[in-house]
Parts: sequence; structure tokens; C-alpha cells
Amino acid sequence: MNTTLSVTCPYTPGNPAETRFTWFYANTSAIGSNQNLSLSNVQLTGEGYYKCRVNNTMDPTGCTAEEGYDETTFFVDVQYPAKIRRFSADGSVFASSVTINESQTVTLLCEADSDPLATLEIVNFTKSDERLLGEAHNNTISARVVNARCEFDMGVYQCKGKNIHNAVQQVREIEIKIACSPRPSPFTTPIVTAYRRRNSSAILSFTIVAYPPPNDASAYVWRKQVDGKWVTLLNNNRFQIRLSNDSLQTNLSISQLQIDDFTNYSVRVNNQVGSTEQTFVIRATEQPSVPQQLLVVDAMVTESSVTVKWTPGFNGGEDQWFVIGYKKAADEFWTYINVSSTVTQLSIGDLVAGTKYEVKMYAENIIGKSDETTALSVTTQSVISDNGSSPSVGAAVGGAVGGILAVVIFVVLWKYRNAFKRKPGEGAQYDDLFNRQADVLAANTSSEYEAYRVESQQTNQYETLAETSFHEYSVLSPGGKQDYSVTNRVTQGTENDCASLNQQNAYVNV
Repeated sequence: MNTTLSVTCPYTPGNPAETRFTWFYANTSAIGSNQNLSLSNVQLTGEGYYKCRVNNTMDPTGCTAEEGYDETTFFVDVQYPAKIRRFSADGSVFASSVTINESQTVTLLCEADSDPLATLEIVNFTKSDERLLGEAHNNTISARVVNARCEFDMGVYQCKGKNIHNAVQQVREIEIKIACSPRPSPFTTPIVTAYRRRNSSAILSFTIVAYPPPNDASAYVWRKQVDGKWVTLLNNNRFQIRLSNDSLQTNLSISQLQIDDFTNYSVRVNNQVGSTEQTFVIRATEQPSVPQQLLVVDAMVTESSVTVKWTPGFNGGEDQWFVIGYKKAADEFWTYINVSSTVTQLSIGDLVAGTKYEVKMYAENIIGKSDETTALSVTTQSVISDNGSSPSVGAAVGGAVGGILAVVIFVVLWKYRNAFKRKPGEGAQYDDLFNRQADVLAANTSSEYEAYRVESQQTNQYETLAETSFHEYSVLSPGGKQDYSVTNRVTQGTENDCASLNQQNAYVNV
């Protein structure tokens, strides 16, 4: 097509040699009378059969003149580059895009105009990665998208075609839109864990697949976890929320990361069909901070141990542990103890009494260790008491005093026993309760109690006598520092009790 065709009609001269030429196109009128035929700027309308006729006039002497002729034909095939005439989805001939539901099946049809026949392809060009759906050496091709998926089947489809005359491949496109709720894009996987250092910046990005796209920025909600609760984030001087032009990607930018920024984040996005949510976490990548407020618990300092406590600092984003170091103030080398991150108080034992020690500590994680705290000085208690007596002397004094006190109590009890002992023939105040009388009126007793009924078959019943008041006694010790509360004990009487068998019903509570 659009070229010039020159054809020469071959012939063998007759007798006479004078020859005439006539050209015909498709049995129409003559289109030429020379041996050569020239067809310039050939178009598709010029395709068809052409005929060349040659003739001469034979006029022998004494005979009638006669025309002699011969002819031949040929076919002109006008070829042209392939051109795609139509590319449609489910019969939508003039639509540049169609919308279907998720899991629906759609048929694509591509038709080309080409001579010779074109080589046609239908490809899924949704994510700049061609996926061939069909190929044919023909001017017509079709393909089906079965059980359409929003993530992989929504986007641009192309029909490509060419033949030997095409300098550039011909392409027609149609967009297939699939109604679906938001979901993470499989082609841009979110980085859900970000490792940063304090005072640096972090960007959390989330790309989705959804149709229709979220309406605006309000369809995206970013939140931050603070003390176990989710707090909605808004734009400010450190937090910036941005949205892409196609509304399918959102970014959360955080500048000057602080300790409380190393936590969990989430973003929730919705459209007319549904919603989805993605979580992130920012973790620190640095050594822990120095433990705070290291101090000695004075009340827990003993002759052989000291107790220290502290407040953990920032762990650097990794699990940390603590290292406690101690030594005698006069020594050069330290002894170190590793402590779990859950411990904030430690008792250091096996120390020497009356000796000055130094204590320090630092925190450590897999990244590194913190600086050390300032060393504390502490002196264990001395074995010498406040009054200057040695433990053996104090014990001896305490034992002597205790022995004297025991003798005094014994003498007092003996005197009280004789004072309360009943003389022969003398009745006790509550004898009627123990003389096995079946029924005694209150008027016959010298007490203020009602009659007490004693069953005849029951013997040796005793009433437990208990003092209702309690006394506190001080433990005698050289220092006189410790007081103990001692309560009276009540003992249940038995048949073998000497006082009961002798009817000496007076008791002294010791």
C-alpha cells in the first residue's frame, strides 16, 4: 500500500511485428495502452486482477484482414501493516474501561485489520509486568479472566499486534476495575518493623489495593499505642500524615524520635466496600540508657550484706540486663553480677563486717552497654555493739539476768500457790459446779452464775480458765533494741492434771 507498481507485459512479436497493447482491471474498461503499466500510490482499492492483451492485424494478399491477439492476467495483492480495530471486554466495544465484581469472569476480544495476517497477543499489564493471556497468528483473538482477583487482575489489559509491514507494534488498552475492599498490595509489601536511633526520623508506609479508592485522607486513620491504649495521631510538628495522588498509599513521617515513640502503630483504611488495618512497630537500635537512682537501702545493711536498688532506664529497643559491680574500697578489682531486667533490687552478700565497699552498675543489651553509674560507698555493720561489749559478753550478761529473773518468778509462784491453797474443810467458791449435783439453784451457790446442770454419766468435766487480757514483755538484752509481743497461752485441763485431782481449782497464768 502507498507504493508504485510498474508492470511490463511480455510478448513474442507476430507477423506483421507491429503489436498493440491494452490493459484491463477487473474486466473493466481499458486502463492503459502501452507495454508498461504503472500504478502509483497503490491503495487497497487497487487490489485485484489485471489483464494485459496484445494484438496485431494480419492482412494477407487476396484474403480478408484478420486480428490476432493473446492476453495474460495477474493478481495485485495490496498489503499493509496490522491495525487493531477493536479491543473490548464483555462486549463493551467503545468503553475504555469496565467495572466488574470480585470473583467475576470477564471475556476479552481483540480484532485486527492486517494483510498479511497479524500476530496478536492479549496481556495483563496491571503492574508493569506483562502476563500473557493468549496468542494467535490471526486477525482475531480472545481471552478470559476467570474468578477475577482485585490484587492481581484489576488494572490495564493490552492487545498487541503486528505483521511484517509494522515498524512499531500496535497496542490497544482497556482497564478492568474490580470492586473490592482495601487490602495490602502484594506488589509493595509494607515494612512492619523499623529500626531507628533516638532523635532520628522514621517513615511508615502502607500501600493498598482497593476499588473504589478511599475518598480522601480522612479514610486513613493512624494511631499510636501509648501505655497500652491506642491514640489517634494528627499532623503536628513531629508527626506528618501524607496521601498519594491515587489515594492508594499513605505515609506516616516521625521526626526526632523520642523514647515513647518506640512503640506500636496502626493504620486503618476504608472504602465503600470494606476496610483493612495494618500494624507497625518502631524499635530502637542502640545501647541502653544508664540505670537511674542507684542507691543503698540503709535499713538493709547488715554485717555481711548490703542491698541496692535502682530504676531501669531506656532499654534501647532490645531486651536488656543489668550488671552490678562491687569491691572493697581498698581493692583494685571489681566483682560483677548479672541481673535480669525484671529485677530492680539486689542484696550483695558474703561481705566482711565493718568494711567499706564501693558499688556501681550499668545496663547492657545485644547492641552494647550503657555508661556506668557513679560508684556508691557503703560500710557494712560492725560486730561491736553500740555499748562496746562484745557479743560473748552481751550473751553472758543476758543469760545471767534471765536466770535471776527466772528464780524470782519461781519464788513468787510458790508463794501464790500456798496463798491460794484451800484448807481442809473449806469450800471453794464454785464447788457446786464440781460436786456432780444434778440440778442446783442459783440461790444455793455463792456465785453470780445460774445453775449448772451436770449429767450424771459425765465425769471429770472442767471449765477452761483463761485470762482475757494480754501482756507485753520486753526481751532482756544488752542493747535493749528489740521488743517482742508475747501472748498468754491457755492449756486445756485433763484427768491427769494435779490441780484437778487435788481439787485445787486455783490457777496462775504465767
